Amino acid sequence: MPIYPLFKPFRTTADIVNSDGNCVQVQMLGDTNALQSVLKESVCDESHYRHTVKTRLIKGISNKVLEIPLVELHVRTNLMDKDVLCGMVSELPDGVDFLLSNDLDSNISPEYRYLEESVITRAQAASQKLDLHHHNTNHDKHDGYQHTDDQHHVHEQLDEQTDADHHDVVPANDSNASLDKDDTPLDELLNLLKRSSHKENNDLSSIHSREQFIALQKHDRSLATLFKDALVKDFPNAKPYFYLNDDMLMHHEFESKTYKEADQIVVPQKLRSKILYLAHAILDAGHLGMTETTARLWPHFYWPRISKHIYHYCIFCDRCQRVGKRHKPGVAPLMPLPVMTEP
Repeated sequence: MPIYPLFKPFRTTADIVNSDGNCVQVQMLGDTNALQSVLKESVCDESHYRHTVKTRLIKGISNKVLEIPLVELHVRTNLMDKDVLCGMVSELPDGVDFLLSNDLDSNISPEYRYLEESVITRAQAASQKLDLHHHNTNHDKHDGYQHTDDQHHVHEQLDEQTDADHHDVVPANDSNASLDKDDTPLDELLNLLKRSSHKENNDLSSIHSREQFIALQKHDRSLATLFKDALVKDFPNAKPYFYLNDDMLMHHEFESKTYKEADQIVVPQKLRSKILYLAHAILDAGHLGMTETTARLWPHFYWPRISKHIYHYCIFCDRCQRVGKRHKPGVAPLMPLPVMTEP
């Protein structure tokens, strides 16, 4: 079926590839005003995609909200060649089989994007600044340049800033990264790091043992005072305090209003960005607000000024800035009833 003439400059062909290597050719249309990529369900059978047991809510020009299933499939085209998540719909415009939207923008090669320079958020600007700093640092090290103590301090400040201001990417394989209640606090932290494929701090995936984590705590300057104040015995009742559990720094939290208690891991500075990412930005976290993100972290993790870091992470989240939250509609004004003068 012919495509609408105005759509032709933004149309291309793509292949949906299954696990056996069989391909189904589809017509792909790029839509920079849409937030969810969708596939027409009649173009291929179930061997070409995998159900994720998740759904998405979409609303088109009809202004009706539809609940559609979310599937995972492999797309091969000049724009990308990788596994992606997309919705499944029954109908699309004539001549269109796959609608490519902004949710897959990070998977597209820069040379094929429709806009050479688009509006960026504060989180993206901070991420670009950090990438430039890391590039210059690596170049200086390659030339034999040695960092001074002052330059090392500046580098640490930039790393601390990215705890709240980094680019937000949600990989498909992070949907299983959740807090396991059966794990010990340290096992839980190590499992979260292994499951995460976040692009920052990938070198921290080498932490596989309790000793490595404790060494990371002891080398963190921001935790030096807490180690000195940590208790070994004679723990107080109904009060928060720091203590050592086999050389690992822990924090016992106590809420006087609700009488809730929790034994929390004190997270080193280099791991905080990833912990915030797991609590806020993965698929299961759902980009919730500050209260919900805090509720996910409270039973497990702690570090100084954690509430402030959660607040800044949520308000600087790139995706949350793009989508935003719906404002509560205004209350309808009171209208006086007409006075009946006749029966």
